[in-house]
Amino acid sequence: EEHVADPDTSKKIDSTAWDIVFLQENAGVPRLPFRRDEQMYPASRILHQRIESIGAQTIFLMTWASTQHLADDSFDGFVSEQERVSEAYQTIAQELDALVAPVGIAIEESLRQRRDLYLWNAIDHVHLNRKGTYLGACVVYALVYGKSPEGLSYRAGLKEDTARFLQSIAAETVLTDSAP
Repeated sequence: EEHVADPDTSKKIDSTAWDIVFLQENAGVPRLPFRRDEQMYPASRILHQRIESIGAQTIFLMTWASTQHLADDSFDGFVSEQERVSEAYQTIAQELDALVAPVGIAIEESLRQRRDLYLWNAIDHVHLNRKGTYLGACVVYALVYGKSPEGLSYRAGLKEDTARFLQSIAAETVLTDSAP
């Protein structure tokens, strides 16, 4: 909504010959059906139309469930919230014939496999830390280039085993038959 109302956003979209424009909603909006229906979807439609008008492709960068559910020993709260977030992004992307970079799904899968790998920054526990950001970048790489990030030499200063694990999660999330 804020970008739709901001004339600088349209100027930025028009400023160059973009191939891709990523849209990411505020993390709290896709979690709540009334907010996504009243805010996310209408704004996404307007921005997508603007992006298409310049010949670029829209890719939605899927956000992730709240860390407040990580304390839940069953992990069910995190999973059910991520399902709502994923559904919100997949619904609008399907309507607009756009792609989704499933970062939230990759985060969920990495936590299933390694609960010890905390992906959020320690200040607000909302935004991603270096590991989470690296995972997101690997997801985007796999989606945009259509190939696995496994074996990439750039590791963002992460330990090799951590980077390799995150690369494999991104590849699995984006490139397998069960990918969203």
